[in-house]
Amino acid sequence: MLDRREDGGAASADMGVGRPPDDRWKHAYGLVAKIAPDCMYPPDYRRLDGVVDFHMHVGFGRIDPLAQMKLASRAGMRGVNFKVSQFPTVELARTTNEAVREWADREAVRPAEAFGALVLGPLVGGINLRLVRRIIAIGGRTIWLPVLESAQHLEQALGFSREEARRQGTYVLDRGKLVPEAVELIKIVSDADVALSLGHLGPEEMMAVAEVIEKSGFKKGFVDHPFDPPLQLSEQNVYDLVRAGLHVNWTWFELSQFVGIDPHAMVQVTRKIGADNVLLSTDACLPIFPDSVEGMRMMVETFRIFGFEEDEMQKMQALNACRLLGVEPYPALAGKAR
Repeated sequence: MLDRREDGGAASADMGVGRPPDDRWKHAYGLVAKIAPDCMYPPDYRRLDGVVDFHMHVGFGRIDPLAQMKLASRAGMRGVNFKVSQFPTVELARTTNEAVREWADREAVRPAEAFGALVLGPLVGGINLRLVRRIIAIGGRTIWLPVLESAQHLEQALGFSREEARRQGTYVLDRGKLVPEAVELIKIVSDADVALSLGHLGPEEMMAVAEVIEKSGFKKGFVDHPFDPPLQLSEQNVYDLVRAGLHVNWTWFELSQFVGIDPHAMVQVTRKIGADNVLLSTDACLPIFPDSVEGMRMMVETFRIFGFEEDEMQKMQALNACRLLGVEPYPALAGKAR
């Protein structure tokens, strides 16, 4: 039931319930007015040629890898970086690629490529350097520092006390210094020229890792979903991490209905750090979110609507990811790589 405001307008006792905490929705109408008159023909994947999703969850309870890679192939994507928090994905990526290539030959489509990775944490022996070396040797292209089992995640997302979180999870500092195995990890990935994610470490851990990365000259580090609330990163933290040589990996998860980061905030940071330092990906994982293909379409269109130039978009959606993965972009994009 509506009451009357003092100025004569209508007011509701429920005003604000279910609404975003700011006025970002007002900007939507201005953005819509700027869109060129161009119809959408679902499924509309015209702008996904050569795109790489640098962060997607596969496996039981997540996304079926074969079905996803067939769809990615039909959409023209270059590839998808497979992530599973509990075990390496190198062999899964290999067998999926074999199946997709056979299917693609029959269907006369260009096959997208799956890339394997390793997520470190208690389930694989912590910062397990022996396993890291083995995974790299058999084709792993990305190493994630701890995510769901990091002390930061246990404390901020699951409500553990700080003491309990650091006892049960992985914490990479000892008296304020990066633990030796984390320092050695950076040397290993640098020598092997593979990508390293800072995972769900806390701000002080990330800055310690970044300090070593900066001194080493390593250029394939990145920060996943930096505005994800459990990470507790400030905007200045993000600038400091980029200054140390890391990339920012924006994800659809941050924009999703459950996290609700304002895309204007992502755009503002991207403008300041430059497209050379930015990746776009999905963190696709559950049926309540888009799959990798639709998620990438939405990420690409979200950034395009804010006026990024075509060369900037190609860097963020394809070329930077190819560079970190150590693979060639599709020929049409190769000439745009820096």
